[in-house]
Amino acid sequence: MVSADDQSSKIKEGSADHAKQLAENDRLFAEKAGLAKRELGAQIVNWSNSEELAPDVDLPAASWRYSDEDLRNIVDFDAYLDHLGANALAAEDYIGSGATILLGDDRMRLVGEPFVILQYNFTRGDFGGYYAYVEVLTKNGSRYAFMSGAQFSIRDELAAIAIRTQVFNGIVCRKGLKLRTYDYPKNPAPGEKVTEVKVYSIARVGKDDN
Repeated sequence: MVSADDQSSKIKEGSADHAKQLAENDRLFAEKAGLAKRELGAQIVNWSNSEELAPDVDLPAASWRYSDEDLRNIVDFDAYLDHLGANALAAEDYIGSGATILLGDDRMRLVGEPFVILQYNFTRGDFGGYYAYVEVLTKNGSRYAFMSGAQFSIRDELAAIAIRTQVFNGIVCRKGLKLRTYDYPKNPAPGEKVTEVKVYSIARVGKDDN
């Protein structure tokens, strides 16, 4: 049976290892982006995480509320919509930019599909490291948004563009994305689980031609 002290020690060791990994991720990110100093990494976040991205807003209070009795009497969806009539608001008309969110392998839609980056910004993840949030318009008129946080992926490529140009919109990707895969770990121990890692990056004209 593991003692409480042993459990505490293992937790501390795990936290220390995690902190080291996050620090190494940040170092690799800075190195890949071509930064001379680590402090410049914060500038990338500051350039794009402006007040426009996360404004300090005084939220309005409701001018009236249903009584508990009124709420108990609202039991039919269609009848309530009829009651609202033209006063009903469609949530999708007021939330987001109209882009379809791509998660995980949904980004395959952009592999080989020409698109223009409408805008992108960087943010720090909840557990360290950097992420890029990207909104695009494809040649066929579809609008998508996605996150990128893997090493040597779209995140790092956009970081390099941001550092060199400080341009955050109107970036044309004529060949869309490309997908690379590799197994991790590369040399697994006997019985160790191997995971296929997928990395999406921007395809380059003349260099990533099939």
